[in-house]
Amino acid sequence: MSNNQTTIIGLTGGIASGKTAVSDILAGYGIPIVDADILARLATADGSYGAKLIKEAFPTVVIGGVIDRAKLRRIAFSDKANADKLDGITHPIIIELIKTELIRHTKEGAPKIVLVAPLLFETKLDKLCHKTIQISANQELRIKRAQIRDGVSKSNIEAIMIRQLSDNEREKLADITLDNNGSAQDLRRQVEQIFCS
Repeated sequence: MSNNQTTIIGLTGGIASGKTAVSDILAGYGIPIVDADILARLATADGSYGAKLIKEAFPTVVIGGVIDRAKLRRIAFSDKANADKLDGITHPIIIELIKTELIRHTKEGAPKIVLVAPLLFETKLDKLCHKTIQISANQELRIKRAQIRDGVSKSNIEAIMIRQLSDNEREKLADITLDNNGSAQDLRRQVEQIFCS
C-alpha cells in the first residue's frame, strides 16, 4: 500500500467530533486527504453500482427512480438488520475506493496521507495505516454540533452513535488522541504539535 517515503495516518472520531476541522487544517499544509464519507457518497451516487444494489435491497426508498437518502437513513438506523445489510453493500465498495486513492497519492510521492474514516477501527481500515489518531469530544457537545450542522433530531444522532465505537474504545485503539472539547484554536494547536513539531 505504501512505500518507504509515505506514511498513512488514520484519523477517526465519532459523529461531529471534529474530523473535518482537523482534515481541513492538514489539507492547508498540503497533506492529501482521503475522506471515507466523501467516497461513500461517490460509491452510492445515482447511476453507480452501489446505488443499483441499494435499490435492489431497499426498494421502498426508491422514489421516481432515485434513492430517497433521508428515508434510507431512517430505515437503516431504525433496525440493526437493515443497517448491517446497508453496510454489507456499501463498505466493500468504499474500502476499494479508499485503497485506490491511497495508492494514487503514494505513487504521486506524497510523504504523508491522511485517511479520514468514522469507522476506521470497525472496518479494519486501521490496518492500512502506520499511525492512528482519535478525536474525542463530550457526547452532548457532539450531539449539539451535529444538530446544528445536519439539522437532524437527537434520536437520529444517538442511533448513529450506537453503531460506532465509543470515544473511550477508540482511544484505547488509537496511537494519539486529540481533545476537541475546547476552541478551534485549541484543536489547531494540538494538530500542529503532532504534525509540525
